[in-house]
Amino acid sequence: MAPLDPLVEMGIKHLPAIAQGGVGLFQHRKSEWGQEQELPQALNDIRDAVYDLTHSGSMLIDLGDGDHQVAVRPSLYDEMIANPTRSIITGIGGSGSAHSRPPVRLDGIDWVSEVDRQAREWHPVGRSTPDRLVRLCTDGWRPQDVAELRKITRRIKGYINAAEAYLNDRHSFSVTATCPECGESAVERDGVRSPALSVNADGATCAACHHYWPSALFEQLARLISE
Repeated sequence: MAPLDPLVEMGIKHLPAIAQGGVGLFQHRKSEWGQEQELPQALNDIRDAVYDLTHSGSMLIDLGDGDHQVAVRPSLYDEMIANPTRSIITGIGGSGSAHSRPPVRLDGIDWVSEVDRQAREWHPVGRSTPDRLVRLCTDGWRPQDVAELRKITRRIKGYINAAEAYLNDRHSFSVTATCPECGESAVERDGVRSPALSVNADGATCAACHHYWPSALFEQLARLISE
């Protein structure tokens, strides 16, 4: 048998390495292709998360007697910055003192500080935290950024879950004031008198006449009480 040409022999010896390199290149390109397919969904997910955190909406409030009012519902981020219930209670006084106010919960303040800090880190340019987060979604993300996008989205969803848990955990507070609807300032139950008006995150209720003010009407209620 005639000896092989040295160049042919060298090529045969390196066939396994060449084949292995071809497989590696194929796998790399397959991975890139997979990331390209996943990028649109990853972008949709982060946009949805930012929307849920920063978007304000509207709601239709039934005022009774067939009357309705369209009210603006603040975004979750805005609710965490300035809870409507707390701001109204601060203005009209809590039970026990005309100037008392519910304690500020440090975890809510920490939440806002953390979201603001993280938004600046993700996207330094922007007028506000919501603006930075919206700009973050249009940063020209590439297929190779899918993992980072998912990581950021998980963090934002964590902020949403924490904010919802915090806002749903608010308690009711009594308000020492006269009900604008019935004129009563207190009710007696089992020989104990207590303020008629109570306020929580969702609205205010009079225990005497059972009139209800949704949270969108807190400013109106505060004006009526102060008159």
